[in-house]
Amino acid sequence: MMQFEITVHCPELETLALALNGFSKGGLAETVWEQESVPKTQSAPDPEPVTATVAPPTPTYDKETLVRAAAELMDQGRQQDLLQLLARFNVPSMVALDPSQFADFGAALKEIGGKL
Repeated sequence: MMQFEITVHCPELETLALALNGFSKGGLAETVWEQESVPKTQSAPDPEPVTATVAPPTPTYDKETLVRAAAELMDQGRQQDLLQLLARFNVPSMVALDPSQFADFGAALKEIGGKL
């Protein structure tokens, strides 16, 4: 087993340790803190606050989720709306949707009342 010993020389810490030791024994050790004179320097101007707009993440959908939402709309008699939506995406059926279109198709389904 290796053992390390580290020595830190900082008079302020010694003073603090003595004060805490005296305080823990029920009394307050008399310590004198010397105030150092620190030259005043011109401070840098405060930086301008930065604001950023973060868009919420785009939801991702799988084909099964989209088909389920479309089926619910069909059950509500919204077949014509679904056909118009498929035409908007230039596909004859949902099976022909490219996976890269799923997010946009899902958003469009929500616009016409689909539950996703």
